[in-house]
Amino acid sequence: MERPEKSYSKRFRPFEQRPEQYDAWFDSEKGTRIFPVEVECLKNLMSEVAKPRLEIGVGTGRFASALNIGYGVDPSRKVLDYAKARRINVKHGFAENLPYQDQSFGAVFMIVTVCFLTEPVIAICTDNFTDYCNLQY
Repeated sequence: MERPEKSYSKRFRPFEQRPEQYDAWFDSEKGTRIFPVEVECLKNLMSEVAKPRLEIGVGTGRFASALNIGYGVDPSRKVLDYAKARRINVKHGFAENLPYQDQSFGAVFMIVTVCFLTEPVIAICTDNFTDYCNLQY
Protein backbone atom coordinates (compact mmCIF):
# COMPACT_ATOMS: atom_id res chain seq x y z
CA MET A 1 0.00 0.00 0.00
CA GLU A 2 1.20 3.49 -0.84
CA ARG A 3 2.10 5.63 2.18
CA PRO A 4 -0.82 7.90 3.10
CA GLU A 5 1.39 10.99 3.15
CA LYS A 6 2.39 10.53 -0.47
CA SER A 7 -1.02 9.69 -1.91
CA TYR A 8 -2.83 12.30 0.18
CA SER A 9 -0.71 15.16 -1.10
CA LYS A 10 -2.90 15.81 -4.17
CA ARG A 11 -6.12 15.40 -2.21
CA PHE A 12 -5.31 17.87 0.54
CA ARG A 13 -3.23 20.32 -1.47
CA PRO A 14 -6.11 22.86 -1.62
CA PHE A 15 -6.32 22.81 2.18
CA GLU A 16 -2.58 23.48 2.41
CA GLN A 17 -2.54 26.19 -0.24
CA ARG A 18 -5.78 28.01 0.57
CA PRO A 19 -6.98 27.20 4.10
CA GLU A 20 -8.42 30.69 4.50
CA GLN A 21 -10.57 30.27 1.38
CA TYR A 22 -11.86 26.89 2.60
CA ASP A 23 -12.67 28.26 6.06
CA ALA A 24 -14.31 31.40 4.64
CA TRP A 25 -16.92 29.28 2.83
CA PHE A 26 -18.62 28.65 6.19
CA ASP A 27 -19.17 32.41 6.52
CA SER A 28 -20.42 32.83 2.95
CA GLU A 29 -24.09 33.26 2.07
CA LYS A 30 -24.40 29.59 1.17
CA GLY A 31 -22.31 28.40 4.11
CA THR A 32 -24.31 30.34 6.68
CA ARG A 33 -27.45 28.58 5.44
CA ILE A 34 -26.04 25.05 5.10
CA PHE A 35 -23.60 24.69 8.01
CA PRO A 36 -26.10 25.32 10.85
CA VAL A 37 -28.45 22.71 9.40
CA GLU A 38 -25.65 20.15 9.18
CA VAL A 39 -24.59 20.91 12.75
CA GLU A 40 -28.14 20.58 14.06
CA CYS A 41 -28.57 17.21 12.35
CA LEU A 42 -25.34 15.94 13.88
CA LYS A 43 -26.17 17.32 17.33
CA ASN A 44 -29.38 15.29 17.31
CA LEU A 45 -27.36 12.15 16.66
CA MET A 46 -24.75 12.93 19.32
CA SER A 47 -26.89 13.49 22.39
CA GLU A 48 -25.75 10.31 24.13
CA VAL A 49 -22.31 9.86 22.58
CA ALA A 50 -19.53 9.45 25.12
CA LYS A 51 -16.58 11.81 25.54
CA PRO A 52 -13.81 12.40 24.77
CA ARG A 53 -14.54 12.67 21.07
CA LEU A 54 -12.22 12.71 18.05
CA GLU A 55 -12.89 14.09 14.58
CA ILE A 56 -10.82 12.50 11.84
CA GLY A 57 -10.34 15.08 9.10
CA VAL A 58 -10.97 17.93 11.51
CA GLY A 59 -9.96 20.54 8.94
CA THR A 60 -10.32 24.04 10.32
CA GLY A 61 -12.32 22.77 13.27
CA ARG A 62 -15.69 24.25 12.35
CA PHE A 63 -17.64 21.04 13.03
CA ALA A 64 -15.53 19.99 16.01
CA SER A 65 -16.01 23.36 17.65
CA ALA A 66 -19.75 23.52 16.99
CA LEU A 67 -20.26 19.93 18.17
CA ASN A 68 -18.01 20.03 21.23
CA ILE A 69 -15.58 17.47 19.80
CA GLY A 70 -12.40 18.12 21.74
CA TYR A 71 -9.82 16.36 19.57
CA GLY A 72 -8.98 16.39 15.88
CA VAL A 73 -6.54 14.90 13.43
CA ASP A 74 -5.87 16.02 9.86
CA PRO A 75 -3.18 15.50 7.20
CA SER A 76 -3.10 19.23 6.41
CA ARG A 77 -0.94 21.17 8.83
CA LYS A 78 -2.27 24.53 7.65
CA VAL A 79 -5.90 23.84 8.58
CA LEU A 80 -4.82 22.57 11.98
CA ASP A 81 -3.78 26.12 12.88
CA TYR A 82 -7.41 27.18 12.45
CA ALA A 83 -8.65 24.23 14.52
CA LYS A 84 -6.17 25.09 17.30
CA ALA A 85 -7.49 28.65 17.33
CA ARG A 86 -10.94 27.12 17.91
CA ARG A 87 -9.52 25.34 20.97
CA ILE A 88 -9.45 21.85 19.46
CA ASN A 89 -6.61 19.60 20.64
CA VAL A 90 -5.09 18.63 17.30
CA LYS A 91 -2.51 16.26 15.88
CA HIS A 92 -1.14 15.95 12.39
CA GLY A 93 -1.93 12.49 11.06
CA PHE A 94 -3.84 10.23 8.74
CA ALA A 95 -7.07 8.26 9.14
CA GLU A 96 -5.34 5.04 8.09
CA ASN A 97 -2.74 5.36 10.85
CA LEU A 98 -4.07 7.45 13.73
CA PRO A 99 -1.55 9.02 16.14
CA TYR A 100 -3.48 8.02 19.30
CA GLN A 101 -3.51 5.14 21.77
CA ASP A 102 -6.21 2.49 21.45
CA GLN A 103 -9.44 3.16 23.33
CA SER A 104 -8.61 6.83 23.79
CA PHE A 105 -12.04 8.11 22.77
CA GLY A 106 -15.69 7.55 23.55
CA ALA A 107 -16.56 8.35 19.92
CA VAL A 108 -14.75 8.93 16.65
CA PHE A 109 -16.30 11.01 13.85
CA MET A 110 -15.59 11.42 10.15
CA ILE A 111 -17.62 14.37 8.91
CA VAL A 112 -17.20 15.11 5.20
CA THR A 113 -13.96 13.11 5.22
CA VAL A 114 -14.40 9.78 3.44
CA CYS A 115 -14.19 11.34 -0.03
CA PHE A 116 -10.63 12.49 0.76
CA LEU A 117 -9.31 9.14 2.02
CA THR A 118 -6.84 7.13 -0.02
CA GLU A 119 -7.84 3.88 1.69
CA PRO A 120 -11.34 4.38 3.13
CA VAL A 121 -11.86 0.67 3.82
CA ILE A 122 -8.69 0.55 5.91
CA ALA A 123 -9.67 3.70 7.76
CA ILE A 124 -13.25 2.66 8.54
CA CYS A 125 -13.70 -1.09 8.48
CA THR A 126 -10.68 -2.36 10.34
CA ASP A 127 -9.47 -2.31 13.90
CA ASN A 128 -7.47 0.77 12.92
CA PHE A 129 -10.67 2.80 13.37
CA THR A 130 -12.63 0.92 16.01
CA ASP A 131 -9.74 0.35 18.43
CA TYR A 132 -9.62 4.06 19.21
CA CYS A 133 -13.10 4.01 20.74
CA ASN A 134 -13.75 2.73 24.22
CA LEU A 135 -17.23 1.55 23.29
CA GLN A 136 -19.58 0.41 26.00
CA TYR A 137 -22.31 -2.01 24.86
